[in-house]
Amino acid sequence: MEVWSDDPGSLSLTYGWEEVEPIGLEVEVHVTDSANNDVEGAKVCLWESKFYLTTTTGNGGRCTFKDIWIGFDDGKLTATKHNYKPALEDDVVVGEQ
Repeated sequence: MEVWSDDPGSLSLTYGWEEVEPIGLEVEVHVTDSANNDVEGAKVCLWESKFYLTTTTGNGGRCTFKDIWIGFDDGKLTATKHNYKPALEDDVVVGEQ
């Protein structure tokens, strides 16, 4: 079990999407800390009742979910990392608004 070695920081999430042919989407997520620094190695999950996708942020605190079908709506986005309080983005809308 991991134990926080000092006071945990806070994570923040931003996201955006791009349509990719023929009928899919790519969703890019950016994870930062409370000082607005990029957070590499955060576990990120994009989910709703239909599916549950996970990945990890790389350089620049970014990750991309690919091949998401158009019509995803009302999902959630979460990020966690050792020694950080988790971040949650409710009501994530991707694609049509």
